[in-house]
Formats: sequence, structure tokens, C-alpha cells
Amino acid sequence: MTSLKISRIADTASKYRKYKIIVDDDNMGTIKYGEIVEIPVQPGEHELYLKIDWCRSNKIAFTIAYGEPLQFRCCYRGDCTNALQGLYYVFIKPHEFLLLEEVNDSMEA
Repeated sequence: MTSLKISRIADTASKYRKYKIIVDDDNMGTIKYGEIVEIPVQPGEHELYLKIDWCRSNKIAFTIAYGEPLQFRCCYRGDCTNALQGLYYVFIKPHEFLLLEEVNDSMEA
């Protein structure tokens, strides 16, 4: 077994809410504001996204080998000072409300 490390960038949107971590359509737990969590997964192909209410992040398909470190980070996609932008992501593009991206070796989680 190996694991994914997911960090949540501190932003003011949804500060007091948790995001659900979904791997292969299974709820694997939650991540809080500013938190870093580690999720155990089997080696192989998987799909990852985060969810809050009816909104979610982009989906990322990945393949992980035994012992291979994989890191991701997430945050609210919009600008916290722009209420219209927030409404746009909630009602027009709820599947892009959160941003999820893989962190490579040259970036910090």
C-alpha cells in the first residue's frame, strides 16, 4: 500500500468547512482549512477529486506505484473578494468550484 498527500491552501472561502476527499468514488475522509492529510491507496490507477455540497474540484486521474510519493494541493478557485465570481462557480460551474492540482518535486505541498 502507498499513500497520497493532500494539502489545503489557506484561503478565506469555506474557511470553516471541510472538503470531502473522493478517490474512485469512495469518500476517503475530509480535509480542513490549512491541513495536510495522507490517504492510503493501493498501487494502480485512480481518480481523485474534492467535494463540498454540490460543488467539487476538477477530477485528476493518476497512476501510483508501490512506495511512490504523490502530492496534491487544493484551494477555492475564485477570488474571495468577488461575490459574483463565487456565485458563478456555485451555480454555473460547480464542477470547478475547487482547484485540485498535482504538486511536483520542484513545488512544495
